[in-house]
Amino acid sequence: SGTLGTDGRYTSNVSASLTAVDNSGTGIKEIRVCADQTNTCIPVIGSSVTVSTEGTNYIRYQSLDNAGNLESSKLSTFFIDKTAPVISLTNPIDNATAILSATPISVYFSEAMNKDSAQNAFSVNPLIS
Repeated sequence: SGTLGTDGRYTSNVSASLTAVDNSGTGIKEIRVCADQTNTCIPVIGSSVTVSTEGTNYIRYQSLDNAGNLESSKLSTFFIDKTAPVISLTNPIDNATAILSATPISVYFSEAMNKDSAQNAFSVNPLIS
């Protein structure tokens, strides 16, 4: 669980709680889980994990039944981005007045932005006709 943003990225920590079902009837002995950013971790005994690191993250998990059958490791991949973009430079400069209507307006962000989302975030007031 976590807060899923509009672009499929999580904007908060992500927590996972795992359960297992044993179709052979011997019962579940243990659940194993791990999380990292390199997809190289080896699952250890546990049934939950919380991930807080921004970027691409991987959760690997598997279960072991009472007969000793170890499930193949499964994988869940997701991206966390908790840092809001920052406008790092504008043209014309902040709080400028008496700007000609033909003056191009440039906004620069601290990270890559979805073009439609960025354009929809701005408005010009009063409207220019």
